[in-house]
Amino acid sequence: LSLLLKEIAPVGTLLASGVWGGRADHLYANFLIPSPVFRKGTKTPVVLLDEWEMLVFLEKGDRLSFEAQKLPKALSLLPFSPVCEVSIDGVRWPLEHDVISSENPYAVSNKMAGRKTQASCHAGIAGFYLTYKE
Repeated sequence: LSLLLKEIAPVGTLLASGVWGGRADHLYANFLIPSPVFRKGTKTPVVLLDEWEMLVFLEKGDRLSFEAQKLPKALSLLPFSPVCEVSIDGVRWPLEHDVISSENPYAVSNKMAGRKTQASCHAGIAGFYLTYKE
């Protein structure tokens, strides 16, 4: 993934599959690699996905709307910078300009309240994660 990101032009949305891989070391590295794409100022949206899970990276000012055909088992907002300020609605436990951090990543295992949800990143880099796994 890191070699690919160095070679491709920063246009459109980057969809990367096969990143979950079953090994914690590969998964950890793949989670860290897309974050510098934002720091370079390219604003290339990055989505990591497979048939069960999806992670969309959000930076300051990004707002994501998601409409589910089938409700995921869980939805989380994850910090990919030391501190993030995030909001999310359409979920069981909404957040409004809440701060999550690598020391306190408490916005995990939320549930969608209906078919639609919206998440925003007001500061830092956050990950909008959902899973269909039990």
